[in-house]
Amino acid sequence: MRGSRGAIARLLVAMTITRAHRLVRRRTAIAALAPIPANAMWQLWLPSDMERFVAEADANADSVLAAMDKCAETSWMMNMGSAKGVLIEKVIQQRRPKRLLEIGTFLGYMSIRLARSMPVDAILTTVEIDEDNYAASRRIRAKALGKRDDSVVALKANASEALKSLKGPFDFVLMDHWKPDYARDLEALRRKGLLADKCMVVADNVLFPGAPELLDYLNVPYVPATDAVSGQACLQAAADIDQKFLKRAENDLKAIRRRGGDDVEADLADASARLEAYKRAAASRPARDAVYSGNGFATTLARTPFEYRPDTPDAMTFSEYSR
Repeated sequence: MRGSRGAIARLLVAMTITRAHRLVRRRTAIAALAPIPANAMWQLWLPSDMERFVAEADANADSVLAAMDKCAETSWMMNMGSAKGVLIEKVIQQRRPKRLLEIGTFLGYMSIRLARSMPVDAILTTVEIDEDNYAASRRIRAKALGKRDDSVVALKANASEALKSLKGPFDFVLMDHWKPDYARDLEALRRKGLLADKCMVVADNVLFPGAPELLDYLNVPYVPATDAVSGQACLQAAADIDQKFLKRAENDLKAIRRRGGDDVEADLADASARLEAYKRAAASRPARDAVYSGNGFATTLARTPFEYRPDTPDAMTFSEYSR
């Protein structure tokens, strides 16, 4: 299974570029297509569109978050969404971290959730590389948090560069930036002593679109897959490979054989290789609630729907670090 991971990573990088590309600036096209369903494959809204929704909200966190959810449900945007947001807020309230780091601010959705749920004497540092996103996030967060926004330190920087000058250690880290950089940046945090003992590190979208480098780093087994709704390449946790999943893969292989065509040999080879990988994963299948150990982290998977796409499965990793 590991031998195929380089190819998986290259495929996922190409797909992630589509998701993480700069916001589309053809406003006439947006007007012609809106409203775009939440299962759109890339976002069309601009930061200014999000701010138009937020302008209608009251000056408090609940109202601003609801407006941001409404915007993302109208034309999909990269907010983490309420299902993931509520789960992370519960962890913050239970663990009560004093120094928090968010890598990938986007428009401030999770910054608001983190800041409002952390202790009153805690500090949140959040990092965003895009200038438009950074400026909009500051305005949105100020409206949502009011005086509480004084506890947020916002940096406009490339995450990997920002890590070189950060002062730690942090008790909680949320990673929601460029997926191929997750493992590298987490190792940089660990190597530089920026993670406190028992620090909780949460990484989003580890299955859809997928973060294979991070899962390798954390020793979480997975296999390549395809999202049934969008057809996008993604990952499947090895712990979730059951007989139902195997049956679908077998049916896919049979359908390709029936279809024929010029490209049937390549498709058959790919489908056959996947089926064999699934069978191996099923044979050594870990428990769904398994705790995986790697590089000083004890990791569990939290299965959640992908933000604003309830029919697309995703997961977050929750990794506790031990010095």
